[in-house]
Amino acid sequence: MDSLLTDVRQALRALRRAPGFALTAIAAIGLGLGANTAVFTAVHAFLLRALPFPEPERLVFVYQANPARGIERDVTSIPNFEDWRRESHSFTAMAGVDTRRMALAGGREPEPQALTVATVSANYFDLLGVAPALGRGFSAGEDAGEYPETIVISDALWRSRFGGDPGVVGRSVRLDERPATVVGVGPPGFAWPDGVEAWVPLTASPQDREQRGALFLPVIARIKPGVTLEASQADMRRVGAELARRYPRPNEGWTADVQPAHGELVRDYRAALLVLMGAVALILLIACANVANLLLVRAAARARELSTRSALGASRLRLVRQLLTESLVLALAGGALGFGLGFGGIEALRALSPVPLPAWVELRPDASVLAFCAALTVLTTLGFGLFPALFASRAPLASGARIAGDPARRAQRGFVVAQVGLAFALLACAGLLLRSFERLSATSPGFEATGAVAARMRLPDTRYTRERRIQYADEALARLRALPGVEAAAAVQTVPLPASTTTPGYAWRTSPSPPPTSARSPASTRSRRATSRRWAFRCCGAAASTSATAATIAWWP
Repeated sequence: MDSLLTDVRQALRALRRAPGFALTAIAAIGLGLGANTAVFTAVHAFLLRALPFPEPERLVFVYQANPARGIERDVTSIPNFEDWRRESHSFTAMAGVDTRRMALAGGREPEPQALTVATVSANYFDLLGVAPALGRGFSAGEDAGEYPETIVISDALWRSRFGGDPGVVGRSVRLDERPATVVGVGPPGFAWPDGVEAWVPLTASPQDREQRGALFLPVIARIKPGVTLEASQADMRRVGAELARRYPRPNEGWTADVQPAHGELVRDYRAALLVLMGAVALILLIACANVANLLLVRAAARARELSTRSALGASRLRLVRQLLTESLVLALAGGALGFGLGFGGIEALRALSPVPLPAWVELRPDASVLAFCAALTVLTTLGFGLFPALFASRAPLASGARIAGDPARRAQRGFVVAQVGLAFALLACAGLLLRSFERLSATSPGFEATGAVAARMRLPDTRYTRERRIQYADEALARLRALPGVEAAAAVQTVPLPASTTTPGYAWRTSPSPPPTSARSPASTRSRRATSRRWAFRCCGAAASTSATAATIAWWP
């Protein structure tokens, strides 16, 4: 231990005599380790960390599949789901989960609020193993009606709309103008499916419970202890085959499949994160090659010092240990800098993400990330310090001998070649990504998006019969078409490339060519555009104060 402390003190003294070299090496190592720490934190959060539920490995998604049509994963209908739950033998519980927009009236605010609500089976919270922070979840049978009569609100909604009132349980509110009772408050941070603000029972009309061709319902299940994934897949294929035989018209060619929940949730992220991890690993290799080259140059400058130590009796192992200790000090300083940069990189990834992170992802460094950073620091020490240490320890005993001969120059050239090669590999990957992005940006979506505007809304059944919906649409379209600058308007069930496919709305196109300057000034152009946008929101959300409509405006790029 004493000799190690001596080596550390000597390493610090040697690095203090060469501050430029030390700062350059620490900066290079810190950048490489920082990038790897930030990306590994994301990889760990998405790919390695389990879902935040009890026994998450037993959670699975159950899909409909149609191999003949090339459909591997699809949602199902309510009657198929009920048959799955009744006839399968591999699951302790199975629940349907859908999302929709609903208008909530009640709480501190007088105006109704448009919410993203999850409609779930009554056993949803029990299946996940999540207990509400206040009140209870749903009771058996509360999903048997036609309209939801109970609601569990999220912690965020409880604090924002109800002021964190612990007496909210049992309070009556209105959902799409129908009464409902708050029976519970979700635990802090729980918002699953992603982005939901409340949960209501999965209710349906008698007609919907008979529509086997109405595929809209995702299904999650929990496998029984001791049952393998393969056994559950075989069980659901059996059930799917039986339903296809029993109801051939809607279910012909369809079967059922089971996939791990975590694997399905990260399926869209896995490839991108692994590619990004490979890219930052190349950056670290470039940093190691750079520092190794600097150490070779420094070893050449220290040839006389090393020869003197060898002449005084220092063994080659002793010299290698001293030089590796200097590399370790550099790596530790670079590791501390890298962890700080990595933490900042995590916050940058969070801030620059174009979409909110999934609710089940906790993008934060933990013990696993610290262990990764420590292990990477040790590997980095060996990566950039071992070869220069071994090479420098071969210094001849003769005083003044040099180690910067042909072997040293060849090693330096080799490191330069490695750096350039790795840098070109990164540049090639970056160029390919930019080219792919350019081509994707230039790909036609199949419609002209310039000047296109869309509005989505819900008209509650309590106030809008089918005839009134048609009348509302006709009036809204007539007023839209009468707006200055509007070329065409239409009512649609699903706009092209929608964020949600469950809410109908309107789409209209404004003129892409402005009128002559003499006919309208820039100020009047801005005023008319603003007037059109304000009118569009009033048209689609005019009754929001009476909870007749929950509307949002979506501007297409």
